[in-house]
Amino acid sequence: MSSFRRLFQISCSHDYFGGPFQQFQIKPTPQTARLLSNLRLVANRNRNNFSVHTSSDSLSERWRDGFLQLLNRSTLAWSFAPTGEDFANYTIFPASPNGKIYCFSNLNGGGRLTVGNSVSGKDQIDLRPTRFTFSGSKPLSPRSPVVVCDASGDELCSMAVLDAQAVQVDVSPWGGGLYSLRQKGGAAYYFYADDGLNWSDAFGVVLIDGRRLAVDAGFDNGAAQNKQVLYTLAFGARSVVWRYNFFNTRPEDEQDLGIRNGRGKGGADFRRVAGVESPDSSVSVSFESARPIPMRYRPPARFALYRQGAVIVDPLPLPSAGVGRSSDGKAMCSDIFFYL
Repeated sequence: MSSFRRLFQISCSHDYFGGPFQQFQIKPTPQTARLLSNLRLVANRNRNNFSVHTSSDSLSERWRDGFLQLLNRSTLAWSFAPTGEDFANYTIFPASPNGKIYCFSNLNGGGRLTVGNSVSGKDQIDLRPTRFTFSGSKPLSPRSPVVVCDASGDELCSMAVLDAQAVQVDVSPWGGGLYSLRQKGGAAYYFYADDGLNWSDAFGVVLIDGRRLAVDAGFDNGAAQNKQVLYTLAFGARSVVWRYNFFNTRPEDEQDLGIRNGRGKGGADFRRVAGVESPDSSVSVSFESARPIPMRYRPPARFALYRQGAVIVDPLPLPSAGVGRSSDGKAMCSDIFFYL
């Protein structure tokens, strides 16, 4: 009877949603699904954790060499997609441009998957079919070939530059996966090739380099060690304007209401803005923060409501998952409704 051992785990967290949060889905690409079957790997999602387990049969003397050979030349890829608007509204990570996805990977090593707040070459990857025409942002040099490399940086083939404006790329012999194009003196261009995927709803792709994983897990020097391979995938919370809307206030006290910093350190100034009308036609007394505040699960500051210099609510509630526009129409705003 086979037993299963965890090969690696990805622990996801979010500054606003905390944990566990269910605002995303993660699933293997068709190529990775086939690879999981061939390697006898099982993927599992549990709360905020995504893990992949291997059968003990794969690590037995009979199967281990073949398992390592396949793992060493493989890139395991999963599509990562939000399940609703809340994830995009409250995440500092920028929305994907058309035809782009973002890469969360262990390609750079370390226990934290690469998630760039400022987009770099390895954080933003073009989606491409396995055959396409590449046109660089700068003319290609005819004096050196363009080299195609796999996810590990190993050279697969090279192409002579016949046209400085474009070169024909064909990675169909190696199938879908992460590749890069390199030319001497130029920056690497990364792309994920796959003819059979519809990424219209995907936020990014999680890439695990099997060769690096095998080394980290200690599979390549005899019997498998008991070392756990753990990664974290952390998302920062977007900063937005906070707007508090107070209803059922006494008209004679409206001018005496104000918001100040609570017991926490730091904070923001609030200014009075036009109120909003409720279904019963009453109009709120509303305040907006003068600057955006992070939408964190545990914010750095809480605020208190004052009337005639006395505290009447401390702390005020945190924003809920609903985003609109601020009173000037320029900034993202979270509406907080409160009945006194």
